[in-house]
Amino acid sequence: MDLEPHINRELAAHMEAVTAAASLGPALARAAQAIVASLLNGGRLIACGNGGGAALAEHFVGLLSHHYQRERPGLPALALGASGIRLSALADELGFSQVFASQLHALGHPGDILLVLTTHGQSDNILYAIEAATERQMQVVAFTGCDGGRVPGRLREQDVEIRVPHEHSARIHEVQMLGLHCLCELIDVQLLGS
Repeated sequence: MDLEPHINRELAAHMEAVTAAASLGPALARAAQAIVASLLNGGRLIACGNGGGAALAEHFVGLLSHHYQRERPGLPALALGASGIRLSALADELGFSQVFASQLHALGHPGDILLVLTTHGQSDNILYAIEAATERQMQVVAFTGCDGGRVPGRLREQDVEIRVPHEHSARIHEVQMLGLHCLCELIDVQLLGS
């Protein structure tokens, strides 16, 4: 079986998705400015997502907590889905739709940033997290895909949506990863200079 045509199709689809993502620049810049403003004022970044979004949230938090491409002090960031024990306990007690919102009510402070990652924007736990962040006077940065789902309707004017213009979850996650790396670079440029 010749697998190269499949590989070439995947690579072509990836390149198409990345090319379409060129429109994300203004939203990424707004998000980076909001994150740096929060950090400089004593805020933290709190990230969450489901499945691949959870993995991306943990990856991003790891880059902020340590460093991206240049050495710098770690930045205050945490991922809500990082503890399977906490996640399962909250899901058992409150239901899975409340696992992030419950943690935000306990950990979130005014001026913090909530960064959510979703491909379709339909998950109740993400929507309740946005609601909890709004109640806690936190700004929201939402990475979405497709048409944004129900997320855009939950965002306020000061929040930032970074919508990947694609329908396929794998392509959305790939572009979200690139967007997170761009955010890391933009944060470092603001904090450390060019």
